[in-house]
Amino acid sequence: MILNPKMPSGIRCPNCNSEELIDYGDIIECSHCGYEFFKEFLNSEIDEENILSSQELEGFTKAFQDEFKTKKERKKFNKLIEKDRQDLRD
Repeated sequence: MILNPKMPSGIRCPNCNSEELIDYGDIIECSHCGYEFFKEFLNSEIDEENILSSQELEGFTKAFQDEFKTKKERKKFNKLIEKDRQDLRD
């Protein structure tokens, strides 16, 4: 774990714009607001306002936990997602 208030790569918290970050390798934690973010999202083409913290991602997945208890339900959902992705490409 590295506490580095001024990360050399210019990474800052998407939530509060603080540069006071704790580097855990693949994840950074903002010591100002407490949110954690995956570094791969920060270095991607995702608009900053659309980057979700790990806490927000966990809340999102918990909202669906009852719907995806069985393999059959998960498979059905995956097919719907793939159809939507194909529709977007067309």
